[in-house]
Amino acid sequence: MVERVDIRHVFVDGKDVCMWYDLVTSTPAGTALVAEWHHVQDDKIQSITVLFDARPFAPMFPTPGSPGH
Repeated sequence: MVERVDIRHVFVDGKDVCMWYDLVTSTPAGTALVAEWHHVQDDKIQSITVLFDARPFAPMFPTPGSPGH
């Protein structure tokens, strides 16, 4: 499914790290631009927030009651 991750940029601000990357997939969704925000505390990742447009992936996951489910 995931072919590779192409990192566009990494920003560091104290204990916060933001990473922008292209998630290249072998699915009909193609490539998705993704942003991740990592918060580090005591030298460990405490939280990760991921943002991306999920609409291109929606046809791969039919909802209950939809045709083909």
